[in-house]
Amino acid sequence: MRNNQEAQGRMLELNREIATWSRAQLDHSIDAARSMAQVRTVGAVYDVQLGLLRTIMENSMRHGSVVFDLAARTMMDSVQIPQQVRQYGSQRGQQPALGG
Repeated sequence: MRNNQEAQGRMLELNREIATWSRAQLDHSIDAARSMAQVRTVGAVYDVQLGLLRTIMENSMRHGSVVFDLAARTMMDSVQIPQQVRQYGSQRGQQPALGG
């Protein structure tokens, strides 16, 4: 039951991280659109686009690694539960209760 609660907590954290990431992307895109409306030269347009691309890449790397870590730990928790049940059953000389 404890592993299930931990997995649920990680899923909640994962959803929060994805929402934060999405919100940051939206905010940066809106800021770039505002900046584009004020530029007067092609060089300035290039600078705004390059800045947006750089920000998006940095945020994607940061948030993406957190999302990947949370998802991997959640998946590992879901794999460990049946293994623990199998180990308990084999210690008692019984057939595994879940999955085989």
